[in-house]
Amino acid sequence: MNNKHVTDYLDYYIRLKTPGYAVMLTGEWGSGKTYFIKKVLDSWGKEVEECGDSVVMKPIYISLNGIENMGRVTEKIKSQIYPILHSKSANFIKELGKGLLKSSLKFDIDFNAADNKNDGTLSYALDVFKIFELKNTDKVRGRRILVFDDLERCKINTETMFGYINDFVEHYGCKVILVADQIKIGGSDDGYQVYRKVKEKLIGQTFKVQNNVGTVLDGFIKEIGKDVKVFDYEPFKEIVVNVFQTAKYNNLRVLKQFLFDFNRFEGFVSDEYKGSDNYKKFIEGLLIYFLIIYLEMKGGTNVELFQAVGSLSKEERIISTGYEKQYNVLLNKYNILHSLHFCKTSILI
Repeated sequence: MNNKHVTDYLDYYIRLKTPGYAVMLTGEWGSGKTYFIKKVLDSWGKEVEECGDSVVMKPIYISLNGIENMGRVTEKIKSQIYPILHSKSANFIKELGKGLLKSSLKFDIDFNAADNKNDGTLSYALDVFKIFELKNTDKVRGRRILVFDDLERCKINTETMFGYINDFVEHYGCKVILVADQIKIGGSDDGYQVYRKVKEKLIGQTFKVQNNVGTVLDGFIKEIGKDVKVFDYEPFKEIVVNVFQTAKYNNLRVLKQFLFDFNRFEGFVSDEYKGSDNYKKFIEGLLIYFLIIYLEMKGGTNVELFQAVGSLSKEERIISTGYEKQYNVLLNKYNILHSLHFCKTSILI
């Protein structure tokens, strides 16, 4: 597992009482950072158990993509806290919020759930961020974990954003995980230099999330299966992973797009051919070439030269040979003909 050392460290980090620093997960756009941290958060969330009348804090995930002001960040955090408070009794909320007058909380009360009628509305003025304070551990359970994703796409000044996040680390003792392509934070070279200076005050550890195609592939197949009937990728997963790695393409978002598109493309094949003895071999070749062309086109290269029929100029032959050298080992491994021959023989099945 490529990122086991990252998972192990995060498991250690969230069990610290007051670490006093944040952790940065970095990697290029599409490398699977968000997918990785959401899987980790899902496993942490399952560990949280209800405990009487206490508030049970589950990990909070916030995307900063396109956020322009701090008020919006606060709203997004509070929107995840309110449902937790809403589920508790009015007396508990009153006790927790006693004497705090910063933020208005309004919720409905249903004393008799059986009649499905609203029995009134209560409104308290309280600072919901107080539930992060360590002194409330008798009423607030959980590890107080916050994840801020897409930091490089946040439109708020880097120093301002880091100062805001530092409050959760320093004053509330929260475990804070930042997710970003860190070399793009600040939006410019000058902005990145500012980030390098301020990160030392907040970030204690930085890990690069490695591209784990196989794990992400399994997750994507399950995910698209919720929307459409999915082609049975199980016998061909190794091929998909090998093509993706051979292409040296790091954007896992494209892998998900490919699954949707090939799923639809394969659906046009007649059922009478799907029952033939040669169908599995045909699909292997089709899948390999579909994915090669898909990735190369997404990468902006002239993959048409690899598929060219007829004479090529000297310059074109050099480029075409480059493609052949890159993919021929893969084609030979699965005993797949070059596309020029594959296209001619595939119509015979």
